[in-house]
Amino acid sequence: MLILDKLKNLEGFTNTEKYLAHYINDHLETVITLNIEQLAERTHMSHSSIVRFAKKLGYNGFKTFKLALLEAFHSKQHTLDTIDANFPFQESDDSLEVAENISNLYINTIKRTQAQLSKKKLNDAVDLILKAKKIFLFARGDSQIRARSFQNKLMKISIFSFIAEEYADESWIAANVTDEDCAIFLSYSGETPFYDQFIQHFFDQGISTIVLTGNTNSRLKQMATVSLVSVQEELSFFKIGTFASQISFEYLLDTLFSLIYSRNYTKHLIDLTEKNELLNKGTLSHKYEKNN
Repeated sequence: MLILDKLKNLEGFTNTEKYLAHYINDHLETVITLNIEQLAERTHMSHSSIVRFAKKLGYNGFKTFKLALLEAFHSKQHTLDTIDANFPFQESDDSLEVAENISNLYINTIKRTQAQLSKKKLNDAVDLILKAKKIFLFARGDSQIRARSFQNKLMKISIFSFIAEEYADESWIAANVTDEDCAIFLSYSGETPFYDQFIQHFFDQGISTIVLTGNTNSRLKQMATVSLVSVQEELSFFKIGTFASQISFEYLLDTLFSLIYSRNYTKHLIDLTEKNELLNKGTLSHKYEKNN
């Protein structure tokens, strides 16, 4: 399964490599039966080009690449890949069937997202957040719920951020962001109104930006300092709900928070102990209020 997601996220690949990836995706059942000579002949590519492509995806060579394709093909025949991200349950499903389908959708979505992660991009995003004087979160609708959850977690380790659309003043917020700050955009479609305008301004002013999106071709992604792309099988409108995109966003933001926490793990644990004491036994506890 995971290799198929890698084959869909082709940032940094040449046109020839993209052609090979599309060919493999479109003819997977046939490709897993081919040796490297046969694949080279069918795609009109050299052996060395195919090996380089496999290594670029993180495999030692064609043999391990083909084994991963075999595993992906067999996994594709089972439950996880049959869950429709747009309609994960049907009217005829009973309660437990709906629960199982949603569970599988969560698992599948997180695995897809993890497969598309880059260690460098995650670390770069954390660096930008930690060095920022202020952090501004641009997110609407369901994505803003994920942003608020991230904001709440950061607050508990004394990193304070702002929801740009809090009072429908996002344009004023954008005008006040400086090159000491960091702007984080959550837009699965990558086509949220005004966001292109904002990120162009930030780009021109040398302001750091992080974009979480599912659109590999969006202008947001192209102009971001760091982009975390998670392509899911979710449609823009024709769906029961924003399941996959929001599961993916929450996983990405939880991962970023965990990496931020781990940078000063001992310090945060000590701080947690002190705050817990203050809130449960100290002057900020409910017991203290009752006794005074």
